[in-house]
Amino acid sequence: KHKSAWPAKLSTRRFKSLRGAVGQALDLPAEEWPETPRTVRRRISQSEKLFYEALKALRDKQAKELNIDPTLIASRSTLVRLSLEDGEERKQILPWQRELLNL
Repeated sequence: KHKSAWPAKLSTRRFKSLRGAVGQALDLPAEEWPETPRTVRRRISQSEKLFYEALKALRDKQAKELNIDPTLIASRSTLVRLSLEDGEERKQILPWQRELLNL
């Protein structure tokens, strides 16, 4: 049995609309394609790395005491963002997270 690349449950009207949009996109020259947003990455400093390790240790200790998975307090990516020296992530986490992480 041949498997289609198109979604199985698509109305005729939506299928035609989607196929038309894909066709238009394929007809565009490469120089007119939208640019893929790029994330600017930078190396973390030694002090940021040390702060990350301290946050992770505290998070893990708190999680063990509460008998919960550490990622419920803060994921690895949240800890990385919290360890950055600009401090913007601290405004994004919830008060109970700040309390558990002593921030």
